[in-house]
Amino acid sequence: MCRWHAALRTWKAEHRTLARRLWSLRAKGRWKEALALWQEEGPQQLEAAEAACAEALGAMVRVAAAAEAAQLLRKMRAQSLELGEVAVGSAVAACVAGGAWEEAIKLLAEVELWSVAPGVVAYNAALGACGRASSAESAAQLLRRMDRLQVAPTCRTFGAAVGAMGRGHAWQAAVGLLEKMRSSPGGADAVAHAGTVSACAKAIAWKQALQLLRPEVGEWLLEPMAPAALTVAIAACDRASLWQEALAVYTDMPNRKMVPSLASLNSALSACSRCSEWEQALAVRATAPSSDLVTSGLLVRAMERAGRWALGLALFESQAVEKGTVAFTAAISCCALGRRWQQALAILRRMPAQQVPMTRSTKNAVLSGQPSMSQQRLPIFQGPGPPRAARRAGGAMTLALAVFAMAATAEGAWYDGIPSVRVFGPADAELAQGFLDSHYNKLKMGEFSVDRLAVLLKRGDYKNLSIGVPFYTSVAGVGRLPEEVIVRKFYVESRLSSKTGGATKTFWRSVEGLLARETSLWATSQACPMRRCILQGDLLLSSTFGNETAEGPSSGGFIADTQVVGKVHLGTQQQFFFRNCELGGIVKGKLALNNVYLGVHGAPEVPVPNAPQMVSRRPTVDRVAEKPFLTEQDGIWEVVVPDVAEDTAGRYSGSSISIPIEDMYVAKEGDTAATINAGIIPKRGLLLTPGIYELSTPIVIMNPGFVVLGLGFPTLVAMADQPAILQLAENVRVASVLLEGGASVTMYQETQPLLHWSGALGVASDIFARVGSFNYSTAFLLPCQGRIASIFVQVEGIGVVLDHAWLWHADHDDCSARWPNSVSATTCKSSNALVVTGPDVIAYCLQAEHTFKDQVLWLGENGKLFFYQNELPYISPYPGDLFGRRYASYRVSPFVLKHLAVGLGSYSISIPGYSYVANVSAFLYPEAAQLQNVMVWHITSDNRTPFFENLACTRTGGRQLWEVYFMEAEFCQAGPRKGRSNITLLFRGLQVRTLHRTTLRRLLRGVQQGLCVAAGLRV
Repeated sequence: MCRWHAALRTWKAEHRTLARRLWSLRAKGRWKEALALWQEEGPQQLEAAEAACAEALGAMVRVAAAAEAAQLLRKMRAQSLELGEVAVGSAVAACVAGGAWEEAIKLLAEVELWSVAPGVVAYNAALGACGRASSAESAAQLLRRMDRLQVAPTCRTFGAAVGAMGRGHAWQAAVGLLEKMRSSPGGADAVAHAGTVSACAKAIAWKQALQLLRPEVGEWLLEPMAPAALTVAIAACDRASLWQEALAVYTDMPNRKMVPSLASLNSALSACSRCSEWEQALAVRATAPSSDLVTSGLLVRAMERAGRWALGLALFESQAVEKGTVAFTAAISCCALGRRWQQALAILRRMPAQQVPMTRSTKNAVLSGQPSMSQQRLPIFQGPGPPRAARRAGGAMTLALAVFAMAATAEGAWYDGIPSVRVFGPADAELAQGFLDSHYNKLKMGEFSVDRLAVLLKRGDYKNLSIGVPFYTSVAGVGRLPEEVIVRKFYVESRLSSKTGGATKTFWRSVEGLLARETSLWATSQACPMRRCILQGDLLLSSTFGNETAEGPSSGGFIADTQVVGKVHLGTQQQFFFRNCELGGIVKGKLALNNVYLGVHGAPEVPVPNAPQMVSRRPTVDRVAEKPFLTEQDGIWEVVVPDVAEDTAGRYSGSSISIPIEDMYVAKEGDTAATINAGIIPKRGLLLTPGIYELSTPIVIMNPGFVVLGLGFPTLVAMADQPAILQLAENVRVASVLLEGGASVTMYQETQPLLHWSGALGVASDIFARVGSFNYSTAFLLPCQGRIASIFVQVEGIGVVLDHAWLWHADHDDCSARWPNSVSATTCKSSNALVVTGPDVIAYCLQAEHTFKDQVLWLGENGKLFFYQNELPYISPYPGDLFGRRYASYRVSPFVLKHLAVGLGSYSISIPGYSYVANVSAFLYPEAAQLQNVMVWHITSDNRTPFFENLACTRTGGRQLWEVYFMEAEFCQAGPRKGRSNITLLFRGLQVRTLHRTTLRRLLRGVQQGLCVAAGLRV
């Protein structure tokens, strides 16, 4: 027995000696030697070497010997050796360290099947594997298995799990796990908080990331890992184009006793650069203790993005800037903006000499999009050596050729140097999303902002791009067909509560040329056209606000040349106009007083006569031309001008002509009537880019076939008594402009029309005009001044088509909180919204509001109007009932022999305590004219319940008194009879069946042999 015990002690001593030797090597950091010792002696001593195996596995972790660790653990299992938590954890950790992430998770699952408790160390290592594999689902499964096996998690467990979910873009799960940690006994440590911030940042969930950085969240912000988390949050704000939030976090770091790193500095600068905030970028750099090549490059890029190309080049050439790839690339972009191609070429030559690598971004900095120049060669790349080097540099040869193309043409893209025009391609989808979200949040409440923007999307699929369209913004796909520019959806939300207006003050924005995959929301009112779109989902025309459950009111609208595969939900729209559309169906709205469908497939059936909701439907459109639009393909830009078409239905499929962008004069903010008139002389068209233009004299159009196209609601302010646009030629197109009366009411008693159209056979599309006192100022406009615009639009030409117009004397403004006696209503002056003197004029979707005389005065023969919406002035501009006795909403000359108008509505609002327009004859026209589906809506502030009643006045006779601005007679002729259409009146707060006969007679005053409906009477 003694001899046997001695042998056993000797055998165990040898194994302990091996374990000690392995431990000694590990302790000294000699991991590879420890692994070599095990490979030499371990297999012969495996039978009872638990300690030695554990030491060997520890060494394998350090040298990332994944295969050896998994093999050893399985051998230990086969030899029935004890598998402790340390051994299992080391084996799994070795697999993770060796990059065998799937093997690590698989090995852990095997251990669980062996009925062995792996221990928290193994699970932590496996969760680390999930993080490296970006597998959030696997991490969640491991946590569930730990809970089932009653393995208590540690802070490291949660930290690893949060990291895995962050890398797997499951930021919601990471936030939920963090909340669970906070409620656990151990709480959440800095690792978990930092990991959650990182998860939110990678998903651009910047709001959640910033919430975790609030001081009241906890003490973790004092930990060493906190600065890295703040840096990640700044990067998230940068990716979301939120420069203000990025700077707030960055500048707050010293207050938290943190030293900003270069990474945080560069992220803050990148945010400023992305949003063209060059002054903020300079301020941030001035306070930074150090910088690197990226910092310097971002400064130059900020100048370039803001259009300050000269300042960017000066900064690049200064000694304060270290010159790396980013700086060189931005400097070349500055040269492109300033058309400094020789300087760009010189900068390009300096890059190899200074050993600065050329990247694809460098190439794109000067790529002019002119493939026709790709055969040119530059001397600096001639010979056998440089071209190969250029190819190794990632396309530098193409870069040089692009620079040569710029030199040959001395021009860049037409939008270079215009910050109010943003052009994106499908590869820029993420950048576009961040920019659009930031822009929407900035301008969604900017009803009277000075900002203007055009967003142009090139051909391609933008995947999940969701486009919010705020004030003074036009979003356009620049493909030839809407199917060529694909987005997820576009939207406009109701921006006010129901009590403060809902969407009734949502104006001046547009969308065109897009295919939207999902349901889109367009809760808008006047001056918000939608054209050339395809919606594969539904289209919602109203929405709720905030926590409200009921949709707020809305007052649109215009849609043309558009297909909605789903259904159009009218919602709360008071009225709407559809032309040349293809609809999957209409969901009737809650109000829908006046809807007109022209040439629309899928239009609803016309209800029975005298139905409360008026629907006007005609199978074809008489004569119209679709609005001109921009297209781009392979860097070639053109303006497409669709031909005039007659008797059309459905989406446009006719012919068109194209005008190269080189044949358009591109006007920029700062141009005057003098520079524009000089520039358009040799051109075929005028492209007005977004901005506010001072016009002391009119833009005069004298060339037949000329095209004026606005982008981003260019605002033409007529500063004197002359027009903004004087159109004298034939077959002219004018589209997408906002005309504003800027003449001082103290200097002028009367002005010429803002748009004076004398030429024949032209088409005016999306014409918006206004006069009012607004609290914005420019170099030539003072805020909150009284303005005058006597006539907004006057048409004298033969056969002119007016396709969508909103002509508005402002009833509200931002100069005071008063309403209805706003500054605009009481100090500004106007006469008529539209005056038509030419014959054969057609108007589609005319909206005219609040002018001081006849809103519409139609003197021309054989005129046609389809859809009219009007609001009379809220307070009377004249004493007593003078307005009602002299002026009307819609007046047709008594000498006209032929006139047709379909779908007309005039609204009158009387507010207690203010002088209102009383005894108004809303519609005045001769018996020869035909008006179909005419409605008057009297809105009082007492009872908000609508009440409909059809009234007919059949008595004829009495005296006739026809004067241009004064019509009054004892009797009226109206109501259903042969050749006459129905007249619908809607009163709020008025029970018609209880009216006294005298009151009814007062309501039905007007012109003999004409229609008169008094809509301004307060009862």
